[in-house]
Amino acid sequence: MNSRTIARTIFLLATAATLTVGGCSGERQSFARLRVQGSETMLKLAMALAEDYMRENPNVAVYVRGGGTANGVKALARGEVEICAASRTLRPAEIKILADACDCVGMSFLVAKDAVALYVNPDNTVENVSIDEARRLFAGEIANWRELGGPELPVVVVVRPPNSGTHAYVKERVLSGADYAPEAIVESTQENVIDRVADVTGAVGFGGAVENDDVRMLAVEGAEPSDANIREDVYPIVRYLYFYTVNQPRGAVKDFIDWTLGADGQHTAKRAGYVPLWEIAY
Repeated sequence: MNSRTIARTIFLLATAATLTVGGCSGERQSFARLRVQGSETMLKLAMALAEDYMRENPNVAVYVRGGGTANGVKALARGEVEICAASRTLRPAEIKILADACDCVGMSFLVAKDAVALYVNPDNTVENVSIDEARRLFAGEIANWRELGGPELPVVVVVRPPNSGTHAYVKERVLSGADYAPEAIVESTQENVIDRVADVTGAVGFGGAVENDDVRMLAVEGAEPSDANIREDVYPIVRYLYFYTVNQPRGAVKDFIDWTLGADGQHTAKRAGYVPLWEIAY
């Protein structure tokens, strides 16, 4: 997690703490606490939702943490959070964790859509790859960008760690379950992947479809990862993003999820760089 993300997280925690302890003793009982943990891909989304929701609901303190989808599921099962943010559906083993700990299999809520973009350095002239070429890139079968009509540069594969939902999704959707290149560089967060690709001219990585001047996103099968292409599934590497709860949400948890799925929350998702569940005006 870079300094900007840490600062933003501290801001949210400080805001939440102020809300929890502020006010006179008679008011303190009306405050509610809500904890969200999970996908690093969804961290920016969860933070933006928390900020906007707390602005409209100053009696609720929303704490947000990343750490990856897998860690979010474990925290949910341990009762450490009320919501797990997940960039994929839960695996059978994770459902079993919830079942063993909570006598339930959890409840899921679609909150936004996202594409897994393939990042390259701006100096790389390759603009488009097929799904098979993407598979070969991340499997380490393409050693030099000249094989794709690009510059004379060795391919440097950058991936997310196994606890990342994006790691699992790309392995399933792009590599068809095959392993990543054995020499792949592992970066803990999406921002670290972007930083690495920005620093290494021959690097290729993946993450959310976010605009960033330091990297360029490849077209896949001729389709750019634009909002319209993502919403209509024209871009081929598209996924839904989820909130998971243990049981049917109630109280502040239900209100936060309902707000997220409503017009205000979907506008927040769009402003944060994600694709809302339906087309909305700016």
